[in-house]
Amino acid sequence: MKPFSLALCLFATQILFSQDFISISSTGIGEIKIMMPLEKVSPLLESTEVLKLTKPNSFGTDSIQALYKGITLKIGLQAMQNEDDQWEWRVNSLKSDDARLKTKSGIVVGWDKFEVIRKLDGLRLNLMPDWEYEDQKDAKRYSLVIINDWDNGTELTMRFFDNKLVSFLIIFSEGC
Repeated sequence: MKPFSLALCLFATQILFSQDFISISSTGIGEIKIMMPLEKVSPLLESTEVLKLTKPNSFGTDSIQALYKGITLKIGLQAMQNEDDQWEWRVNSLKSDDARLKTKSGIVVGWDKFEVIRKLDGLRLNLMPDWEYEDQKDAKRYSLVIINDWDNGTELTMRFFDNKLVSFLIIFSEGC
């Protein structure tokens, strides 16, 4: 029984350490960055739900579901004018709950909220209830940790359920 337990333990360790992580930061996921034009993002994607966006809604926004290196992303888009006064779609948010995303500090989905806070000690963090669930009777089970990146005009939001990290959201933020 001991050889089997040892083999199983070694196999699990190999899977854990051989997993290909994709970097996530306050500016993007892997090669996809906030404010990147959609035409530059498209070649990086494996598939998309709808890539032929033609006209923005009344707020000048839309979103697509896409695969990037095997990771499902929800990509928020903003219609903006480029240097040539032409309208183009730009990435204004990225959201994913994939466990292969990893911050520079090593944080991944599944981490405990208090481990995350300890790991990010020294940074200015915003901790708050998750406003998306404020109307639900178990709202206190949902929370956020937000890191503002004032230099890049972005925010990295970590969503928690029962104090476990369940997803990442990166948004363009003009300091509002």
